[in-house]
Amino acid sequence: MTSATHIPVMLERCVEILGPALERPGAVVLDATLGLGGHSEAFLQRFPEARLIGLDRDPQALEASGRRLRRSASVQRWCTRCTTRSRRCSRA
Repeated sequence: MTSATHIPVMLERCVEILGPALERPGAVVLDATLGLGGHSEAFLQRFPEARLIGLDRDPQALEASGRRLRRSASVQRWCTRCTTRSRRCSRA
């Protein structure tokens, strides 16, 4: 990853489509391309009770998304290179 700048694509449309499911108690959102966490941040801002699981292969992206999403206790980030939680990942 060379740049920490990214504008989420179709953010409002994604929130609109997934919103009804994320309003339910116990909702879980899986972001399989977490990247810098733009979509996930928007989901958590609008649906703070939702639990987020974020996956990414890029340890630098996981680190950046962790900084962005650290205020939410309902976030789990996983490194898909080594299949461990990113904060324990030797490659992160």
